[in-house]
Amino acid sequence: MNRPEISTIMTTYQDDAIELRNAVNSILHQEGVNIELILVMVTDDINIKAVRLWVPIINKAAKFTRMKLIEVSPEDHPGRSPGGSFYQINEGLKHVTKPWVRWFSGDDLLYPRSSMKQVEALEKSGKLVSYGGFTLLDEKNTVLESVKFYPYRRETHQFTNFINDVALWSSDLLKFTPFLWERWENYSFWDLWLRIYDVHGDVFHYTDEVLWSYRIRERSEHVARLKRPGGKSDYDRQRRAFKTNHPIR
Repeated sequence: MNRPEISTIMTTYQDDAIELRNAVNSILHQEGVNIELILVMVTDDINIKAVRLWVPIINKAAKFTRMKLIEVSPEDHPGRSPGGSFYQINEGLKHVTKPWVRWFSGDDLLYPRSSMKQVEALEKSGKLVSYGGFTLLDEKNTVLESVKFYPYRRETHQFTNFINDVALWSSDLLKFTPFLWERWENYSFWDLWLRIYDVHGDVFHYTDEVLWSYRIRERSEHVARLKRPGGKSDYDRQRRAFKTNHPIR
């Protein structure tokens, strides 16, 4: 049986070195699949010198994985902001070579059999995008709660995004769907999924179990932004603009 092949784009910017290493390991140790890990880093990142050393070591030792390091200039990068992450993802998407693709953050954790479960579900259902639940971690690795969602409904998706960023999807969609629009910042993936629906219809499969762990911290941009003066107003203003761009159908 051929092992499914997955391109995983990982973004990181000034993250904790141990958390980054754990995130990388959680991708490289996925069971039953071949992984192409595309790590996109800004050249002024505090971890980039260490990662430059990791890449040849990992590629020499690993049997089912291949790691690429894509370096972007700080002059072209919007910094530690939502737009910055999506800029890095767009750069990583240019290097995807495998049939399946996902994005992953440099401080989250993917459970060992998640990729295999998602590929099997997509091949069985004929769908193109797989999403599921996650656990919420704090900065001390304490599990705060488990979050699950529900099967896809376009009417519900209009009002809230329940397809998380780390969904696994067919790289064939890259041929037809524009990459992430950085102007939407935290809404960029929501916008992408809605555009995929507009072109391809309901191609979303929900796996009703926890597949990964999401780390939330006070310094996360989407948390910090709401605490800045005027941050809530900016957030609401952007959400209204997003809704105007995606009218109710």
